Amino acid sequence: MVSTYSDIDDSGLVVRHQRQPSGGAVPSAPSPQLPLPELWVRWSEGPLGITFKRKNGQIVVSRLTGSGYSPGLTQLRPGDWLVSFNNQSTRNLRLGETMELLKRSPKPVDMCFIVQ
Repeated sequence: MVSTYSDIDDSGLVVRHQRQPSGGAVPSAPSPQLPLPELWVRWSEGPLGITFKRKNGQIVVSRLTGSGYSPGLTQLRPGDWLVSFNNQSTRNLRLGETMELLKRSPKPVDMCFIVQ
């Protein structure tokens, strides 16, 4: 049986862009040149505290396990997309391959998420 999620341990966090509040005014039309909001996580030691799964061809956060201690880790949400780590795109990687590479990467590991 093939697993559709994975869990990795060790962490540290750096925020690049904040989530926008979900309430309030809705913009009339988003500008196509605006970048997607990013959240950078620096995994330096200890548990990462994130479970991943494959969804719609992307590697996404399945849940936060509560075992990570990095400041800002709580800004991640299920559905946020892991786009790269240490300048390695996850676009063409399978879930298991991504988890193996993350586990074997020397720390710190800088991970870029697109927040939903």
